[in-house]
Amino acid sequence: MAAESNVPSNIAWEDDKGNKDEVSRGVTAVLQANPASHSFAAPQSMQKQAAQTSVNSFNSKSYKQPLQIITLEVDEVSSKDAKPAAPASMAPAPTNDIQSYAVKGQTPEQVLSGLTAVLVNYSQDMDIRLDKSKNVIEGVVFIENYYGVKFRINIWKQDDLTRFELLRNSGDALATSKFLGDIKTKFFIDTSEQNDANAAAAAAPDTPTAGYNMVSLSLDANSLDLKLLFVSAAAAPDTPTAGYNMVSLSLDANSLDLKLLFRQLSKPAADLVDEKAAADEAENISAKELDDVHEVLSSNGQESVSELQFLHERLKENGAIGKNIVSHEQLVKTIIAGAMKNQDVCVARGCLLILEQLCEDDKIVLLLVEQYALFENLVTLLRHSYALIRNYSVRLLARLSTQNKWNIKKDNAQSIEQLVKEYQSEWQKSLLANNGFLKASMFDDIYAKLAETNQ
Repeated sequence: MAAESNVPSNIAWEDDKGNKDEVSRGVTAVLQANPASHSFAAPQSMQKQAAQTSVNSFNSKSYKQPLQIITLEVDEVSSKDAKPAAPASMAPAPTNDIQSYAVKGQTPEQVLSGLTAVLVNYSQDMDIRLDKSKNVIEGVVFIENYYGVKFRINIWKQDDLTRFELLRNSGDALATSKFLGDIKTKFFIDTSEQNDANAAAAAAPDTPTAGYNMVSLSLDANSLDLKLLFVSAAAAPDTPTAGYNMVSLSLDANSLDLKLLFRQLSKPAADLVDEKAAADEAENISAKELDDVHEVLSSNGQESVSELQFLHERLKENGAIGKNIVSHEQLVKTIIAGAMKNQDVCVARGCLLILEQLCEDDKIVLLLVEQYALFENLVTLLRHSYALIRNYSVRLLARLSTQNKWNIKKDNAQSIEQLVKEYQSEWQKSLLANNGFLKASMFDDIYAKLAETNQ
């Protein structure tokens, strides 16, 4: 019979109420075919193409052996012996090295502190909350800029070891695997760093390899990517091998397609111009594509975050399409409303990313401020439940401060200044104050612009 669990329950997030127990442990969870469980999935047009490719691959003649179908049978248990399944948050603490990780010589409090330090320096696009009484960390992180993962880290004492596990509340399974691997590796490197330093200091000074300067150079002719590794060790002046320089050069041209290279170089200039025009046309965005994004966002569909990713990537590739976007009045209103009111932090962040990218153009900034009241809407985000969204709001407000005088009333300017000061005080005390996302100068820029209004 399983012992009572020491795994603490989760911290309540406003947008998680109602499904707190729907979690997946570590990287062993089975990925379910439910688009809602992933923060970013490809737009529908891309999904259809990928699905067709998958079917074609499956039907390939490369499968020479017949497929074997394995049927699993569930053991029958009498109703009187059956016990209700415990929710995930109350399940017995796993004790294997796949779902949880053992730490020797540290208390749960020390592990909590170490993991917190790793998380703070892991990414700027992160929001975490600690419950020191339960040794729990909860938060949301965005992997590779787009893949949002809501997670919880439980830490507990078991026998003479301290163990921790990562639970995925929502988000992409592969992104979660990368996130877990990154923080786990960094944590164990940090915990053993002192031991490694001591071992290095105790190394014999007359090691045969001491004094060598070795350079390993690898040249990939396909991507022209040079990788240089320089290793140096101190050597005694009278070491016979001191001062030697050894260079190893390897050229990998197996993947270099010389025929393709010569074909490209021999193309007429007219063909190159036509290809450039076709590429420019592909970077543009059509009214139909903008309508599709608006339709999904306005209905708060499951593909909302995927469509925001699509639009943001296109906007980064070609800033000129910003004019097409702001010309679509309903889409701009929907994006601003999504940033202000959507309860999904991934959708709100995606909308703010697009607004930030649009504000790279000063003319568009002026339009957003005057016609769409962007400034007033951003101020309301300073009360958002996620500190990450509040940080995005401050950063975008600082960007708007470079424009002309804000058209707001004096009384409103004073109340806004007070609200900004309150959040600055909160931000300065937060765990993520020094991760580089915000700077104190951004707050100063906002105060300076508000001071112009008060005059």
